[in-house]
Amino acid sequence: MRGPRIKDTADQNWEIFHDIICKKQIPTALIVTGLENEENLDEWWWNNRGTFESQGIRPDDTACITTIRGRTLWDGCRVFDDHYENSLAKIQNLILNRVLLRPLRINKINWFYEVARKLFSFFRWNKIREPKEVRKIADACGTKLAPTSNRLAGCIFEHHSYILPVHGRNSKFFDAAGLNEGEMGTVECRVAISKLYKLITSLDGDGGINLLMFCMRRPVITNAMHQNWKVFYEILCKKQVPTALVVTGLENEENMDEWWWNNRGLFENQDIHPDDTACITTIRGKILWDGCRVFDDHYENSQAKIPNLILNRVLLRPRGVNKINWFYEVIRSFFFFFQWTKIHEAKEIKEIVDACGMSTEETARFREELAKI
Repeated sequence: MRGPRIKDTADQNWEIFHDIICKKQIPTALIVTGLENEENLDEWWWNNRGTFESQGIRPDDTACITTIRGRTLWDGCRVFDDHYENSLAKIQNLILNRVLLRPLRINKINWFYEVARKLFSFFRWNKIREPKEVRKIADACGTKLAPTSNRLAGCIFEHHSYILPVHGRNSKFFDAAGLNEGEMGTVECRVAISKLYKLITSLDGDGGINLLMFCMRRPVITNAMHQNWKVFYEILCKKQVPTALVVTGLENEENMDEWWWNNRGLFENQDIHPDDTACITTIRGKILWDGCRVFDDHYENSQAKIPNLILNRVLLRPRGVNKINWFYEVIRSFFFFFQWTKIHEAKEIKEIVDACGMSTEETARFREELAKI
């Protein structure tokens, strides 16, 4: 896994591969990468060990490493040369110390069906009864079977607001959650609608949207990025708000801005065309021998980029919208985009109305609009 953050899916992957597939009978090793900015790589494990153990994750061995050498310094060496060399040795020693000399012997067929039964419970799959569906699975197994799923429900539109100064003036920022990779099919209609209603109500109360900023961490450009662009820019903002793409995690680039020019085509292939970009870092890095930090220059440049981007791209007057009409236009588009089934049950409608905190008039309008979808 990549550090320094511990992903919510770590415990799920542990349960799938260690508990279910390997039946807790295989030695385990946890390798954490991306720790080049730690003073002592191994300390990361001892500082975070309790978090893993609280999720039932107890590897037999660990290796806290980096897979990069970093930028070239003035003396020709690279920033993380020492960490990198130590990391290479750690992996080799870990494998030698923990690998089974004789692998666990199993019966392929029995193993497969034992795992399949447990995965039905783990992922809460519905029972397969249709012959057509059974044939599809059989055909897939004849070549290569690689089923994937995600049991986490999307928390899209969850938001928080902050007042932050930009060139001497206070501005209000709404930090809204988007889709994560693999969540497209898990967005629950009731939850998403209620959170969307609250987001639009908050935005409307503050006058609308002046600028839409997408923040992502490099290096991976995922399909979720394309989906979030459609959700927020094309549907929510109707392509009428300036956009900015902010890419973090670029501290190891010689020239951070070059990252955009090298990767611009990948975004454009997915119809993502921001009006402006900022390639930045949010960390200063570890302390050098002279008291400075590795990424001081990049960090200072990054601090200047964001306020300048906002100043150059923000709408001085947000586009005026009618909150109610805006909400229902977006809802109609989302029913198609997320492929939600129509809502007919009175109980489900009441749950959404209560979660939104709608008035009696708004509730009546909501029922009318649902009937039109």
